[in-house]
Amino acid sequence: MLKKLVSLLLIVVLFTISSFSFAFANTSTSNDDKKDNKIINDKDDLKTITDEELTKIINDYKLTKVNSVPSGITPREFNNLDELKNCLKEFPKAPVKIKKQYSYKDFLTSESSNKIILDATESRHHIIQEYDATPITYIFLEADVYTQIVSLGGTHLAEEITDCHEWTDMNGFTAGYSWNQTYAYHRISSDRYNVEIYGGGVLDQYIKINGEEYKQSVPIDIEASYTGGVINYIN
Repeated sequence: MLKKLVSLLLIVVLFTISSFSFAFANTSTSNDDKKDNKIINDKDDLKTITDEELTKIINDYKLTKVNSVPSGITPREFNNLDELKNCLKEFPKAPVKIKKQYSYKDFLTSESSNKIILDATESRHHIIQEYDATPITYIFLEADVYTQIVSLGGTHLAEEITDCHEWTDMNGFTAGYSWNQTYAYHRISSDRYNVEIYGGGVLDQYIKINGEEYKQSVPIDIEASYTGGVINYIN
């Protein structure tokens, strides 16, 4: 009788443990399903964005709805709202203007003497002024500045600017971006010792949200200058 009672108790205990394990497994599966569903929902949250949320994004990041995009441009698409916002935040928020000055010293081929560069009566200096529109997208103002060396008597020489060719360009990650140059020109001073170089345009970023196309735009102006002038040359 005692053996039967012990056996019965063991059966009850084993049944209880089995029931608990089964219930725990079901709960875990249910929780995993919920997590999976949450991940799916997170990825699809752009599809369920409300008109109010979309309007706020359009206003905050100054987006303009477009009916078409330039040939060769594929609007960028995003998996979720966070990806979209991060991309829009990286884009410049206001008109950009930068300037840098260069001189013949930036192009010396020897740190200890001017002789090497001045041995040539004519030179071409290639200038690159870069603006990082995003961490991986760059706008350039480039110029070839042509100069000649003339003697002023004694040990004095001068580097005169004879011509300049300039242009702008975009490089780096350019998918979904369009760079539209609106101007590129230069001005050489009357004494031909200095040239001011100008280039600029509009950078557009095209994106697609739920089948609708938008663009984000910013004007960018870049300036550079090159100065030659009088050089005390010691042989």
